[in-house]
Amino acid sequence: MTAGTRIRAGLVRFLALGGDDGHPVHERGIQLVGAWIDGDLELRNCDLTAPLQLQACRLGLVDLGWARLPLLSLRGSRLAGDLRANGAEIRGGVFLNDGFHARGEVRLLGASIGGSLTCRGGRFESPGGVVLGADGARIGGSVFLDKGFHARGEVRLIGASIDCSLECSGGRFENPKGRAFLCQAAQVRGALVWRDVARVQGQLDLTALKVANLVDNAASWETADGGLILDGFQYDRFAGEASTDAAMRIAWLKRQVPTHLGEAFRPQPWEHCAKVLREMGHADAARAVLIEKEALERAAGRHGGRWSLRRALHGFYGKSIGYGYRPGPLVAATLLVHALSTAVFWLKANPSRQWWSAPAYLIQPTAAATQLPCPAGDGCGPEVPAYDTFLAPAHALEVMMPISNLRRPPEWKLRLQDERGEWLTGGRALMAWTWFLTLYGWLAGILLVLWVGKLIKKE
Repeated sequence: MTAGTRIRAGLVRFLALGGDDGHPVHERGIQLVGAWIDGDLELRNCDLTAPLQLQACRLGLVDLGWARLPLLSLRGSRLAGDLRANGAEIRGGVFLNDGFHARGEVRLLGASIGGSLTCRGGRFESPGGVVLGADGARIGGSVFLDKGFHARGEVRLIGASIDCSLECSGGRFENPKGRAFLCQAAQVRGALVWRDVARVQGQLDLTALKVANLVDNAASWETADGGLILDGFQYDRFAGEASTDAAMRIAWLKRQVPTHLGEAFRPQPWEHCAKVLREMGHADAARAVLIEKEALERAAGRHGGRWSLRRALHGFYGKSIGYGYRPGPLVAATLLVHALSTAVFWLKANPSRQWWSAPAYLIQPTAAATQLPCPAGDGCGPEVPAYDTFLAPAHALEVMMPISNLRRPPEWKLRLQDERGEWLTGGRALMAWTWFLTLYGWLAGILLVLWVGKLIKKE
C-alpha cells in the first residue's frame, strides 16, 4: 500500500455500480489489493450486483448504509474514517480481518448478513466510543472476534441474532472507563466461546443474552476487571471443556459487579446456573451454587437487618439444612441429640446401670400401669398388673416427637418430686432437658417439612 497507487473513490463507486456499457465490470466484482483510495466511498442505498473486495487498501469513510451487495471484504485494509453499513443487506459474509485496522466506528446496526461477520485478527480503535456496533443485526453465520482481535472502545451486539457461534478466544476488549463488551438481549443459536480471552479491560455486559452452549474457562472471566453483568444470561448447557465444578462456577458468579451481589442482588444468574448443572447431572454442584446464593442474599440484607429475628432464623435455616438443600447437618445433630437423650433417660431410670432393670428413680410407671414396679413375666398377678420394660431410646423418641407415642397408652413418666413435693436431685435439670428435647423435636420437624417442600418444588 503506497501513495503512488492512488485511486479516486469516485472511480471505485463507478465500478461498484457496474460501470457502463463501454466499461462493464466482471461478475467477480471489484478486487483491489494495496490501493490508496482518495476521498469518501459513498454507496448509500445503492444496489451492488457484484462483491466489493478492497484488500490491504487505505480508505477514508465508507458509507454502505441500506445498500445491497453480495459480499464485503476489507481484509488487511486501513480505515481512517467510519464504516457505515446500518441497514445494509449483505447476502454473503463481511470480512474485516487479517490485519484490518479501523480508526473510526464500524456500524452494522440492523444489518442483514447472510454469512459470517469475521473480525479475526482485526484492530478496531475508537477510545471511549463504539468501535464495533451491530445492534439488531441478523447474522446467518458466526461472529469471529478471536485470534488477535483487538478492540479499543465498546463492542456492541445489543439485540443481535447470530445463527451460529460467537467466538471470542484470544480476543482483547479494552474500554477502561465503560463497557468493553455489550451483548444485551442478543441470541446465539450456537455457542458462546469465551476461552483463552487475552484481556477485558472494562465491564462485560451479557444481560438477557441467550446462547445454546457456553464454552468457557475461569481465566477468561477473570480478565474482566470491570466486573460482569449476568442478569438474565441464559445458556442450555456447559459444553466443550467448560467446567461444571461448583467452586469454579461460584467464583465466576461472584465476579459480577458489586451492586448485583449487594443491595441490588440478582438471583437469576445463580438459579439458572444451578438449573443447568442439575439438568446435566451435577446435583451436588447445583446445591452448592444455591447455598452460596442464599448466603449472599442474607449478607446483602434481603432477609432483614443485622439484628432482626428474620435474619437470625434464616441463618439458622442455612446452618441446619443448608437452606433446604443439605439436610445432613440436621440429621447428624438429631442423631446426636437422640443419643444424648437416650443416655440421660437411661441413667435416670436405672441408677444401678442395668439396661433392662426397671426400678424407677426420676422416671417411673404411670398410673395407667401399676402403683408398684413389677416387670412383665416376673410373677405379676391380676392384682398387680405388669408394665412394659422401660426403653430409653423409645422414650427419647417419644419426647422428641410429642405428636405420637410408640406405646398405647404411655407407661412411663418423669418423677421429679418426692411425696412431700420436694425436688429430687437432678429433677430440674431433667425437666429442662425434656423441654429442650421437645422444642428441638418441633423445630427439627418444621425444618424437615421445609426441606421436603423444597425438594418437591425442585422436582
